[in-house]
Amino acid sequence: MQRFLLIYCFVFIAIQMSFAQGKKNIEQGFIRFYNDNDYYKMRDGTDQYYTNGFAFEYQPKQNNRNVGIRAIFPKLSSQQMTYTSPRFGLVMQAYTPENAYDTLSQHLSRPFAGLAYFTVSGVSNDVWKGERLTTSYGLGMIGPRTYQGAMQLWFHKISDRKAPKGWNQQIANDLALNANLQYEKGIWNPASPLEFIGLAEANCGSVMNYASLGGLFRLGFMNDYFLNASGLSPKITKRAGKLPSRRIFSENFNRRTQMYFYGKTLGRFVLDNSLLEGGYFNFKNSPYKLTKSETEKFYAQFEFGYVFSTRFFSVSFSQTFRTKEFKTGKSAQWGTVGLTIGI
Repeated sequence: MQRFLLIYCFVFIAIQMSFAQGKKNIEQGFIRFYNDNDYYKMRDGTDQYYTNGFAFEYQPKQNNRNVGIRAIFPKLSSQQMTYTSPRFGLVMQAYTPENAYDTLSQHLSRPFAGLAYFTVSGVSNDVWKGERLTTSYGLGMIGPRTYQGAMQLWFHKISDRKAPKGWNQQIANDLALNANLQYEKGIWNPASPLEFIGLAEANCGSVMNYASLGGLFRLGFMNDYFLNASGLSPKITKRAGKLPSRRIFSENFNRRTQMYFYGKTLGRFVLDNSLLEGGYFNFKNSPYKLTKSETEKFYAQFEFGYVFSTRFFSVSFSQTFRTKEFKTGKSAQWGTVGLTIGI
């Protein structure tokens, strides 16, 4: 794990040096942290399926310099679009069977699996047309070298909880390569505190290959969804004639404080999933895995949550429900706590 983090720090510092000569900051940067855990469920917490995940993301302040790394991210065609500075992140996820404490029943469930990878993302955003294109590339590992099993066992030990059994049977070490493309479009804004957004997503690589369609709605006191890709209240001043004409209630363009409820739903068509079937390059060495015929080709996911945001920080809490991913499985649920700090 220490070697993994050292490599990340080296890559992170090297990339950051390419931004050192930027001219003028025009957008607030941020640091973001998410923690997913099935113990955040509203009723009862269990170590089942997607049991824990961490995501760290850093975006430096945007500058006017046309940094070369942006060439790897597709952009919207609109001349009014803005493009944020690339984001850098680290993602870690742990998956367990339905019963992580009974080895006899685990052969009918999903395998233990760990995933850890670094990400670099770019966002092309058009507040005038209500469009956003987000591209993300990931590089990392699947398997014991991600140390997700060791982390869970350590946490259960220090919290004096029963230790899961079966991490020695997890998906074997393999390379994790990932590319994700997500397009979002404002659909309907019937009233000031309510808006609907459509989304389409494609993911390809050695981790998962899928396509998704879905939608998002927000209800409450909030700024335009496409105004600021970070979700923080932007440090701007309203100017007459400069507000998006698509908004019928454009006076809510620069709230200092946002408080709202949101709901997100999607349907996902899955071609393959290495966290169930074993990695692309080393699947034969996984002690236990599911076959392609045992996995579901479609599942639905529903998420709802609450957000409180200012110009300097944002906090969120949400619940996610997912229908079964394999034929002998059950639906899954987990909660997410998020924190974003402006820099």
